[in-house]
Amino acid sequence: MIDEIEQEFDDKKLFVQVQGRSSKEMEDDFFYLLEVTSKTTGLKVPATENGLGLIQKIKNEHPERTVLATIVYSVEQGYLAGLAGCDWIAPYVNRMENQNINPYKVVQDIHQLYRVQNLSTKIMGASFKNQAQIRQTLLSGADTVTVPPIIIKSMMNNVLAEESLKVFQQHAQGEEI
Repeated sequence: MIDEIEQEFDDKKLFVQVQGRSSKEMEDDFFYLLEVTSKTTGLKVPATENGLGLIQKIKNEHPERTVLATIVYSVEQGYLAGLAGCDWIAPYVNRMENQNINPYKVVQDIHQLYRVQNLSTKIMGASFKNQAQIRQTLLSGADTVTVPPIIIKSMMNNVLAEESLKVFQQHAQGEEI
């Protein structure tokens, strides 16, 4: 089934979540995923103590695999994920806001820390509920974002743009407004 999904994503990056809580559970699932995914499929690993250990192991033994640290809620987690060799981290913006954590400050500080420490890890903002969160995350230094289709659609449907289009069409047809 995973290979069918990989084919659908052809030239796009697909990430698959490593399951488990303990080191052994995560490592067992990682070895399973090695068997059933292509080398181009990225692996999502939680930025927990056990997850960070697995990330380091993956990057040491399989450096060709792309690794994304998930459930990042702090600068410290982002820093440790970068040191472990992560290619990407995913700060959970909406979830941080729900816990009264300023996600934009977290993203900004991680971005700055990576630059100061010369770490190549990139930031992929995640967990969004509205356009403003996406905009602010990108302005805070995220390299990219993962966005649900419903928010992408809302980003494309701007009321003012629709009204302007209507006026342009009326002008093109010679109608006075």
